[in-house]
Amino acid sequence: MPFDRRSFLVGGASLLAGAAATRCLPDVNGQWQDEGQALCAQGSEPKVVPGDPAALGRVLELHDPSLTDGPRVNASAAGAAFSKLLLALTGKSDLKGAWSALIPGLAAGQVVGVKVNTLNSKVPTHPELVRAVCDSLRAGLGLSAQEIVVWDRRLDELTRAGITAEAMGVAVEGTQDNEREKGAGRGYEVGTICLGLRKTHLSNLLTRRVDHLVNLAVMKRHDASGFTGVLKNHYGSFDNPGDFHDKLGPGGSVLERRFAEAIPAVNALAEVATKTRLWIIDATLGVCKGTTESSVDCVPNKLLVGLDPVALDLRARQIRDEERGSLGPDPETISEAWLDAAAKAGLGTKAVKLQKVSL
Repeated sequence: MPFDRRSFLVGGASLLAGAAATRCLPDVNGQWQDEGQALCAQGSEPKVVPGDPAALGRVLELHDPSLTDGPRVNASAAGAAFSKLLLALTGKSDLKGAWSALIPGLAAGQVVGVKVNTLNSKVPTHPELVRAVCDSLRAGLGLSAQEIVVWDRRLDELTRAGITAEAMGVAVEGTQDNEREKGAGRGYEVGTICLGLRKTHLSNLLTRRVDHLVNLAVMKRHDASGFTGVLKNHYGSFDNPGDFHDKLGPGGSVLERRFAEAIPAVNALAEVATKTRLWIIDATLGVCKGTTESSVDCVPNKLLVGLDPVALDLRARQIRDEERGSLGPDPETISEAWLDAAAKAGLGTKAVKLQKVSL
């Protein structure tokens, strides 16, 4: 199967004007900047032009009880599982062929970024899987430790999650060192961009540090967005994500669907869309019943990969609901709105073509 680089037509999302945004919960260090900024001019809806049609909807899923050992991910099993999925996705016989198919334009000195989610240190993208992906990149492409960077918004959150340069064997960087200090981090762009009608600043790690992206998210229920997977993972790539949470009214009614506007917009940005080579969802251990700051409450023992982020998120959301048992499917409807919007923007399809892979 050919893996042509996607071409993208990028525009601003059409967003509703509004005032205060819902904040992330403070006990997972979600303290965002206040609103009060000038709004952007009305723009067009985000739109991307997909590449290889065969990739649309295709989700490869591996389930195996050996992926976890009690409360931890089994590192050796995670590595073997990821290799199996990568080879099955690309149809190649070795890691060099697989990664070369996914990143055919890799030039000397270019950097591959692995974007993780470490907002909740109790359920981050699991370090054992992150290390497996980094080892696979090094083995397949011959990259040095400094040609791979694992990154998220804050270095202190990465460290609490166990994702350090020493543990990963590659560079690990946060856009900032912590909540208040840029420190050794690269910070955010000075210039603003518009996600619909609201302004934000992209991480310099995204814009200036990495040339190719692997989006490695963890499967979690989320109070505000309903669900977190690969698409919402880029809420950690700009400086004021709280301004892009749904605006709620009395009784929890949704006055403005900002997730459905901003999630497609950020994923359609050239800085994201033209760099992303692979999407992965860590569904080894997750949050299926709890809230944004919860500990692990489900053990699906699954790993998902694909080239369609909409289909991946939809399948992971299905797994969340399957794992809820007698509670039944999650009654939240917010994620349906932003998945619909992402599909409409051309980021993927909701027609999942599931391919199960065995370890």
